[in-house]
Amino acid sequence: MKTNNLTSSLIILFIFISFTSLSQVKTLPNELKQKIRLSYIADKILNKSINIESIGSSEKNKMNSFGLFSKKPKLKDVKEPIATDSLKLPDWIANKKYVTENVDAIKYEPSLLLGSLVKVYNDGSFDIYSSTWNISDPKSKHELNQLLKPSNFYEQTYDNKTRFNSDFLVGGISINTDEMVKITYTETNYVNLKKYNETKLKELRTYITSIKGAELKDWAIIRGVVILDCTNSKSTKMEADANATASWVSAKGSFFQQTGSTNNFRLVSIDLENLFLEP
Repeated sequence: MKTNNLTSSLIILFIFISFTSLSQVKTLPNELKQKIRLSYIADKILNKSINIESIGSSEKNKMNSFGLFSKKPKLKDVKEPIATDSLKLPDWIANKKYVTENVDAIKYEPSLLLGSLVKVYNDGSFDIYSSTWNISDPKSKHELNQLLKPSNFYEQTYDNKTRFNSDFLVGGISINTDEMVKITYTETNYVNLKKYNETKLKELRTYITSIKGAELKDWAIIRGVVILDCTNSKSTKMEADANATASWVSAKGSFFQQTGSTNNFRLVSIDLENLFLEP
């Protein structure tokens, strides 16, 4: 029995040492190097400057998965307000780039994204190349912080005539003539990269600059992530009634009663920093 316990302990210790060693590897893994190199081949194919038939079958298969997503997420800017917009969002909402595609895949563990290598494309999409090997300093612990008392909170009601500078921030709600929607925006979670691993940073820069024709402006790291919680409820106009216990009064003085449930959705904002800028 003692022998079995000793064997089990040694196995657990070996697994722990192996995991710790891998998590602290500073040399750029060959798999990540290959992904970076193949990304340029993929770009050339898209631009039709290279014949896809000239690429080997093994490399074709690897090119389909060099990013973490089969469909690239997209970053979207809040539009600049124009004179006819009836509402303007506060700066803490407007001055961010939001992920509008594949958001479900990255909103639950945003702390894992910090320090990850990202390739940005002209259409606003991006690829995340690695979340396990990144330039975060292992001695600096990253925590997703829950704000106990949110410092940023904004609430507004909208009717079917309301126009403001970010349609995607209403979550695709349609509003009929006799309806109002109340939306609340709250920044509840955030995480930031505080320290870099200088050795890993140098490894990445050195390898990318060694690739012929590399566009340094395309490469970035994820410096921070902010989660914006959005809550909305739709209400329908009703006649004034003394028994209307669940009504609220709009700014126009009409009575509205909530119809349906309160909905929640989340937006993720990612702060990217060019890899070749000094931290």
